Amino acid sequence: MPISIAEGISLEELAEALDEPRILESKNVTILGKEEIRSLSNVVGERKKVYGAKKDDDSKIDYVAKESVKGVQPFIINAIAFDHYMTSDFGNGEVYSNIEVSAVVGDVASVSFTHSITRSNYENGSYKTSKSKSSSMSNPRVGRSHQVYANSDAAWWSGYLTGTFTSSKGTTRSIAELNGPEKILTNTLGDVYPDYVDPQSNIELIKPDANLVKKKRQRESNYRSNFINYYELNYGRPQYFDWTEVEIHHMIPLEYYGSNDVDNLIPLLKKGYSNDYIMYHHEVTNWWNNY
Repeated sequence: MPISIAEGISLEELAEALDEPRILESKNVTILGKEEIRSLSNVVGERKKVYGAKKDDDSKIDYVAKESVKGVQPFIINAIAFDHYMTSDFGNGEVYSNIEVSAVVGDVASVSFTHSITRSNYENGSYKTSKSKSSSMSNPRVGRSHQVYANSDAAWWSGYLTGTFTSSKGTTRSIAELNGPEKILTNTLGDVYPDYVDPQSNIELIKPDANLVKKKRQRESNYRSNFINYYELNYGRPQYFDWTEVEIHHMIPLEYYGSNDVDNLIPLLKKGYSNDYIMYHHEVTNWWNNY
């Protein structure tokens, strides 16, 4: 977004005054001196938008140029932004796409939108609409929210928003893209696949695709000893657990043709042990039982 500001005004002051931190991300900022602003009055057929200082001491920022110059028009931002996050109801077997107003800048009298929950077999794949709902908000304020749900399934889920907002003068503009949007993976019961990273090795629990087909692969007899040797060679002796306390988990299960190779393995805690750092093995296997 191109921004022109009068000399003596910083981008940080502008962002604070408008309560719009995204201004700091602008890669196209022009600082105009007194003579440059004065020269704008000679421009015919083009109006330059400039932020400058107010004449009074109440606020350092106004939507006008530092000097009152013919042809210099106020630069007033009208915008509305939404945060996006996904949730699920494990008990009811539902998945929810949630939007929440995160910023309202300038004159936004109302907003009309279509909010969709989407799904895919792959985290970074193409998401298709599962359900949509149209709605509107009058005088939207930060914190107002909207939700769309779908019946849970083994799928990657996300959300999408399209629509327009209207100023009190009747001017209409498109809503900005969602902040995010967040993605989650659930099984058929709506249980979200866990996030977990081994605290010592930083081995991350692999998130699978949602369309794996059952095809049994045999368990190799030496997979555990191979992984222990690999772990200690690369990360040292475990500091957060003892090898007798953990299962060596196949992140993509053998039932779904997961490999016995070390890059498909991670240590997870056995039942009967207590540990503040290591995830329980049964938390992951229970998820797969309803894949």
